[in-house]
Amino acid sequence: ENNMSETLYLNCENGISGDMMVGLLLDLGADEQKLIHTLESLPIESYPVCIQSVMKKNIPACDYSLKKPNEEHLHRHRTLAEVKEIIEQAHLESQITELANKIYDIIAEAEAKAHETTIQKVHFHEVGENDSIMDIVAIAYCFCNLQISKVIVPYVSEGKGSIMCQHGEMEVPVPAVSNIFSKYQIPMRRIEENGEFVTPTGAAVLAATVTSYELPVTYQSIRRGAGAGKREYNRPAVLQGELIR
Repeated sequence: ENNMSETLYLNCENGISGDMMVGLLLDLGADEQKLIHTLESLPIESYPVCIQSVMKKNIPACDYSLKKPNEEHLHRHRTLAEVKEIIEQAHLESQITELANKIYDIIAEAEAKAHETTIQKVHFHEVGENDSIMDIVAIAYCFCNLQISKVIVPYVSEGKGSIMCQHGEMEVPVPAVSNIFSKYQIPMRRIEENGEFVTPTGAAVLAATVTSYELPVTYQSIRRGAGAGKREYNRPAVLQGELIR
């Protein structure tokens, strides 16, 4: 029964990031051991995966994180071709490779536009590092493992103000996220809270997978879940979702 037929409804009331997405998909039943095995097959120094249950402002959620060594942040600035080469070498199921590449294509295009360069020449900073590659492959793996073919997202919340990142101070949404939102016409709701609620990876996952912005009038909830984010804001750092039919 591997016909990719599940529908995922995502509640992005509190934004979306790569690790929140992996946590949610694991909470919805994606196979933990197979995921870890998949990540270990990547030809990079992979970090130990830590999966645990946490409470975020009274919401139970699955927290997925990578134990990175402290001497990380050598900042490997990989190109899109280099990242794709790493993904190809893992010999994953074609659907997984395809989705991971699609997410990276969307990020590359958005970053290239932000830096006024080409997709071939753009160098990934944060998203080219080992942990981001692991996150994106993890998301692609979980989507395929859960056989999700439809994704419904009514809107995505984003904060205001500015954040500090490798390029200095940036307005929220950061340029890459802004470019993805406008190109893919993702409905955004601004919330009155300072901070970045949507990361480039989170935005790219939506652009790569969303099939509808409207929930059916009636639907049955098959399974609910929540993925924990790392940042602490006034609102709970959780991405909630459910498999529906």
